[in-house]
Amino acid sequence: MLKKAATKSFDSSSFLDYVDVERLGDDEDEEEIGVNVRGSKEVVRYGGIYLDSDIIVLNPFPALNNTVGLEDQLAGSSLNGAVMAFRKNSLFIMECLKEFYATYDDTQLRWNGADLLTRVARRFLKKEDNFITQLELSVQPSYIFFPIGSQDMERV
Repeated sequence: MLKKAATKSFDSSSFLDYVDVERLGDDEDEEEIGVNVRGSKEVVRYGGIYLDSDIIVLNPFPALNNTVGLEDQLAGSSLNGAVMAFRKNSLFIMECLKEFYATYDDTQLRWNGADLLTRVARRFLKKEDNFITQLELSVQPSYIFFPIGSQDMERV
């Protein structure tokens, strides 16, 4: 479905125009992926905070800038895209969108979501200009965004 995208080369403005999330949505997993891509696209275009629809905000967010959280506190934890805050034209989110279109696999939901964020972040944080990289991506511990762990919640 998205195979042609991997062969194209984009600057940020033409890439955002090319992103066609309406092509996603044939099944439940692709619909969820389409929503996430649409949210990421809008964060790149306008900046702001992206929240999954199942997030409940209990406290004000601290000053978040170019921030994503870890899935949990375990070593080697993947990033969690449920809460992300990025400035307009974020280089990191743009790289995530490019990775999405280059490696999309409709058989693996995590590959296109949390694993994708983690792959791109690892490459991104290894770049030579460490000062710019630190300005572009801040990784927060999970408790910043998820003070109540799923193991602490009662079923409703």
